[in-house]
Amino acid sequence: MRLRSAPGKNNFTAKSALKVTDCLQNGGVNETGGLELMPVKIRLARGGRKKRPFYRIVVASSEAPRDGRFIERIGTYDPLPAETQVQIDSERLQYWLGQGAKPTETVRNLIQKHGKLS
Repeated sequence: MRLRSAPGKNNFTAKSALKVTDCLQNGGVNETGGLELMPVKIRLARGGRKKRPFYRIVVASSEAPRDGRFIERIGTYDPLPAETQVQIDSERLQYWLGQGAKPTETVRNLIQKHGKLS
């Protein structure tokens, strides 16, 4: 059963108008006039099947689920072969680091170990 408002009634109240205004004035826009962005992380997203992990190195919002929505995939990490395989697009990595994205500790170790960070 779907609830409907009375005919001719608007669901937009003065109280909700104040909330929207407060959001726009305080939380949605910073001092420079630009939109406030969520912190971005460079982290691993797990793939593969049970006991056969395979990871994508992704740029994602810090609030997104581990294997959920991401902004861009910049590499892969396969820990199973005798010599682990890491592939990272260095150009995109530098771009995101320049934009202020913070790599997780694991990704930072992978980058340093495989010489992708100059």
